[in-house]
Amino acid sequence: MDTTVAARIHQRSEAVFRNLVASAPVAVLVRGGQKQVATKTGSYTAQAGSVLLLPDRIPLEICNRLGAERGYCAATIVIPSHVVVQTKADCHLSATNDSRVVGAFERALISCTDPLVPEHLRAHYVQEVLLWLAELGIYLPPSRKETVVDRARALINTSLDTPWKADDVAARLGLSEASLRRHMASNGTSFSALLSDVRMTQALALLQSTDLSINRTALEVGYASPSKFAARFRDRFDVTPSAIRSGALIRSGQDLIG
Repeated sequence: MDTTVAARIHQRSEAVFRNLVASAPVAVLVRGGQKQVATKTGSYTAQAGSVLLLPDRIPLEICNRLGAERGYCAATIVIPSHVVVQTKADCHLSATNDSRVVGAFERALISCTDPLVPEHLRAHYVQEVLLWLAELGIYLPPSRKETVVDRARALINTSLDTPWKADDVAARLGLSEASLRRHMASNGTSFSALLSDVRMTQALALLQSTDLSINRTALEVGYASPSKFAARFRDRFDVTPSAIRSGALIRSGQDLIG
């Protein structure tokens, strides 16, 4: 059973992050600044004090705008697969500052960051957040069918510092390398591009939510050279790792987007 992961996000430079893909849905409480989220079907904005949901397996464009005093800061909870998520095909994602939702989120955050709280109770608190959101008509879209690219992304995420090769991933997925590359091409990507994207997405999460040094972050996501890591990060997000960096926070988890 996957565990419920929570983190606090701080960002001191305004930035737009394009084509971010999460492997699990994420609930976010914006504490300072503003979060703007766009998908192919629409966009929505969360002001400070609002809760929103980020869907999984859908490319997102996220702009974290800075507040006057606190920069951008938020709390996030990754919704694990054992938590029941109500979905609607025609849902319109939005944010809410309803006190019942915010209160439920705060309770869930406390439970998810307390190592003495059992996982089944954490799931209960997270479920409460989703139920209150559903009461207000806020649902996630149905998660699309998992593709080979999704499976490859999830596999790479299990060990980002592994020197993955296309043939290694293909074998782990029960495919030939040629078949894997065909699936990648049909999804408009390549193995090297996917590998880099997964690593950079996790690097962003680590820079936002932990006190790891930039050099250590580079190592965690498979880059022995900090300068190469910084260049790749800037190419991907058009901002340097040092511009993202902020103070030490609580827990982090794979594919955590905030």
